[in-house]
Amino acid sequence: KGHQKRVPYMITLVKQFVLCSEAAFVTLKDPYGEMNGTIHPKVLAEYPNLCVGCVIVVRKISVFNPSESSHYLNVTLDNVVHIFQAGRKGPGSVL
Repeated sequence: KGHQKRVPYMITLVKQFVLCSEAAFVTLKDPYGEMNGTIHPKVLAEYPNLCVGCVIVVRKISVFNPSESSHYLNVTLDNVVHIFQAGRKGPGSVL
């Protein structure tokens, strides 16, 4: 059925953010489209200001494809390179 592949680097915009218990369900956007995903609780603990409009730079992230046209990400602390705060520019914008 589904398959998984690793992407070396990906830059995504948080379009939707729903906190659920300790994790968050997100819709992430990149130049190729939108993907649903989950933000691991350790990421939320490390970056408590993560919200809609933030930009997440990840590396070596697994993209799960339950079908040919859908993609799903599971963002863990090991994947996060940087998170840029929503609406900020410049070097002081890293969360």
